[in-house]
Amino acid sequence: MSKVIEDELRNTFDIGINGFAPDRCETKLPSTFNDYRPLITLLSTENGTAFRELVKELEIQLENVIPSTTNLAPHQKKYLYSVLSMIVHKYVWCNGVDDIIKKIPQYIGQPWIEVCNDLGLPCVLTHAAVDLYNWQIRHKDKKLTLDNLKSTHTMLGSPYEEWFYLVMVAIECIAGDALKGMYEIGIHLKNNTSETYDHDMITRNLLVVKSTITESVSIIERMTHDRCDPSFFFNELRIYLQGSSKKDNDKQPYFPDGLEIEGVSHDKISFEGGSAAQSSLIQAFDVFLNVTHNGQRKEFLDRMRNYMPRKHREFLSELGKLPSVTEYAINNENDEQKAIIVDSIEMLKNFRKAHIKLVQDYIMKFVKELEDAAAKKKKEDEEKGITSEEVKVNSDGTGGTNPMVFLPHVMNDTGKAARQVMKNAAYAKITKDADDILDNDTDDIIDNAESMYDIKPLQNVHTYISLAVVGIPIVAAYFWLGHSTLVYG
Repeated sequence: MSKVIEDELRNTFDIGINGFAPDRCETKLPSTFNDYRPLITLLSTENGTAFRELVKELEIQLENVIPSTTNLAPHQKKYLYSVLSMIVHKYVWCNGVDDIIKKIPQYIGQPWIEVCNDLGLPCVLTHAAVDLYNWQIRHKDKKLTLDNLKSTHTMLGSPYEEWFYLVMVAIECIAGDALKGMYEIGIHLKNNTSETYDHDMITRNLLVVKSTITESVSIIERMTHDRCDPSFFFNELRIYLQGSSKKDNDKQPYFPDGLEIEGVSHDKISFEGGSAAQSSLIQAFDVFLNVTHNGQRKEFLDRMRNYMPRKHREFLSELGKLPSVTEYAINNENDEQKAIIVDSIEMLKNFRKAHIKLVQDYIMKFVKELEDAAAKKKKEDEEKGITSEEVKVNSDGTGGTNPMVFLPHVMNDTGKAARQVMKNAAYAKITKDADDILDNDTDDIIDNAESMYDIKPLQNVHTYISLAVVGIPIVAAYFWLGHSTLVYG
């Protein structure tokens, strides 16, 4: 069964040993694109003016000799999508918001549109462009780890930029077994009944999922200031990740007619920029663990699926149609499996907490500084009798949302999924006090439970089970409130 699952994942959904990331990434242009090499050479430099001049020089040379992408292999198309997306975004944004290029030469834009259409991706730089399809192993005789990765290309040539990409690459690359396990469980539950369930196989794969999410938390926490300076990200790199739907501080679009490609008939190109929400992996964890989002959060995350490679979003759709592992565990009253599921959901919540901290350190801190400086200047001008306009600061993330409004709610959705599993647990009884608290926000739940019961956080769900079985309902209720293994849309 496992080999059949592996083949189906690879052939139907483009999922392999490195999960949604390729087994290896192409690192060179197809031979038919050799004339584009000077752009690659100059891509990873800080000299935006020189880069734009080169783009215009090559436009004259390549006007009538634009190569076709039709006969390229899939790995070549992925590489072209990645590098052309970076070329476009560097060309557009390299001189800041006061000097934006709104039209792309045909020799760049035409093959870009072609590979985007083939891969099912929008014409914009996405997570797939700078992360999934943009990495190499440094030492091929050593294991694939974060420290043994390097980016194929960057837009500024900075080690800070490279580290920003590689953290997500490393997270994607550890998930091959987890994705296979999630799909294998779903297919098994679909094709079997309670009399024929392979509980041991399900438990093994659940442990793999839990281990993968736990390791993902450890990796994202390595986005440290010494490896990726927050000031560099906010003031230099961030603009390159913006999309063609980007708006200014007055919420007016920079591209009212969309990004245009000369000489090519195309639909309006107006897309949001790169975002961690474009990771198929994080959404796969949500689907598998029955973490649901509603309202604007659901609308945004559903929209982000259009920024994933076609085959990957098709996998998410298929995974969502399979039987729920959480319902299986609840219905079969399997305490061990419920414990693993809740631990996994809590670690996913921890991942989102780490993401929120990154947003605070890398974006919101600087937005606050700009707002404070603008307010101070306005006050000084008023004291001098000078009338000045209010300065607005757009705090939206590159994906188009205000991250400090969006992300905490997504994290709370995750916590609710864990509590729902525990609320349905067959081996303990929830108290009236716990029920009264259950619907509060996550932080209020924790604070109230600690003050009401004067207890400390349990370290893991297995401790909870041991205590609940011998009849300590207060501790059981506390765990239901979402405080088990607590330690980034």
